Amino acid sequence: MGDSEDSLGAWIDLTGRLLSQPLVELPFSILIQELTKTLGATAGAWVQQDLPSPPVVELHPTMAMPATGTIDLMQSHLGEHPLIKWFTVSHDPAAETLSRVPHSLCDGNQATWRAMTAPLGLEEQISIPLAFSGSAYRAFVLMKTEHDFSEEDLALARRIQPLLIGLDRQARTLARWVPRASNAEQDMQSVSPRQRRDHNE
Repeated sequence: MGDSEDSLGAWIDLTGRLLSQPLVELPFSILIQELTKTLGATAGAWVQQDLPSPPVVELHPTMAMPATGTIDLMQSHLGEHPLIKWFTVSHDPAAETLSRVPHSLCDGNQATWRAMTAPLGLEEQISIPLAFSGSAYRAFVLMKTEHDFSEEDLALARRIQPLLIGLDRQARTLARWVPRASNAEQDMQSVSPRQRRDHNE
């Protein structure tokens, strides 16, 4: 438990540092690197689907990158992933692992995904959703080989999850407002000094 508390404390410190300045985009590489280290994973990915846009899978492995065709295959079959089916059916957005998804929900897809990822040493997976609805899915996915993530790993991932959700919400909110602020500043620069004084008064 001590190690978990230390890891959670480190994540709170990291979140504080990231929030010390305006955050308009998640620092994916930093977060995936830290998640990989915290959970003892081999690699990580940012997975995003905002319908009707096509899904995006950005892998950040610490090992050899898979072939482009494999990434394309993952993206095209993302909606069939057992973890996405689990989140859809259960309506439970808490972090979960692939091996813990009931086989009755998999329809053989778990074997398909394992066949794709096992040669890369990425067959065991844990998904940490930041948003999940009928039209949007954004999550960090951590991967490793041979053994499923432990109960302690899963519990820690679920405690880190609210910090990641908070970072994501701030980044998305500020990203929407920054262009508006820039446009307003440009508009003010285009008026005369007298008009500016009148505006301020």
